[in-house]
Amino acid sequence: MAPKGTDWHRLPIPTDTKTDTEKSNPVKAVLERRLVFMGFSVKQLLKLVRVLPATDCWEFTGPRDAYGYGRLYSGNKELKAHRVFYEAYEGPIPAGIYLQHHLPPERCIGHACCNPDHQQLNNSPRRRTPS
Repeated sequence: MAPKGTDWHRLPIPTDTKTDTEKSNPVKAVLERRLVFMGFSVKQLLKLVRVLPATDCWEFTGPRDAYGYGRLYSGNKELKAHRVFYEAYEGPIPAGIYLQHHLPPERCIGHACCNPDHQQLNNSPRRRTPS
């Protein structure tokens, strides 16, 4: 576990102790390192989604909140599933920035979707209308 106050996405991988995965697939290695810091494994997360071929949505199949967002727990902290997936694949969400589903309803299932490609960062808490 990283020292308190450490940015998890900037943790170095010592070059002399790289695993086979880190040598052969550095993107997967970074993903796994980020998830471990958050308390999840790739296998755990992948078991919680079902890919919908018609929309490419990654439907979260675990518990959801009253608004339909997937819920994950790390220690005693509740996390939104779509944010965990986004941060695992794209990196941390800057403070004061909102993560929003940007596709229209006919192309995405919305709140239950965890596909990072269906989300975008936005300065406003209000969802922009797709053009």
